[in-house]
Amino acid sequence: MELIDEYGTEGFITLEGKVLQSIYTNQAVISTGGSAVYSDDAMQYLKSTGIVIYLHHQLDVLAQRVGNLVTRGVVCHSGCTTLEDLYEERCPLYEKYADLTVDFTGCSVEQCSEKLLKTVQAYLKEHPNC
Repeated sequence: MELIDEYGTEGFITLEGKVLQSIYTNQAVISTGGSAVYSDDAMQYLKSTGIVIYLHHQLDVLAQRVGNLVTRGVVCHSGCTTLEDLYEERCPLYEKYADLTVDFTGCSVEQCSEKLLKTVQAYLKEHPNC
C-alpha cells in the first residue's frame, strides 16, 4: 500500500515489473502479485525463464479471500472500483500470459493442491525441456 501511495498505480506497476525482471532463479516457484500481468516486459521475462501458471478461481471464491480492495492495496490498471471490475480486467491478461491454466472451480484446498500437482506433472511430461 505504501508503494502505491508513494509512486501511484503506474509507478508501482513499473517498479514491480523491474523487480520481477531482476529475479534469477533455477527451479523455483515465484508467486507474483496479481498486478504483475500489467507489465508485459515482466511477464515475457517470466515466460522465458519458466512456466507461467494461471490458477483460476471463480469470482465468489476470490471475494471471500480479498476483502476491501482499497485497504488491501490492490492495483487496478484502469482504476477499477469493484472486485468484479478487477476480475474482468485481469482474467484476459492471466489467460494471455499463461502457459498452463489450472481451473480450481469447486475444489477444496486439498483438491486444488492435488489438481495443481497433477496438471504440472502432466505438463512437464509433455514439455521435458522446461
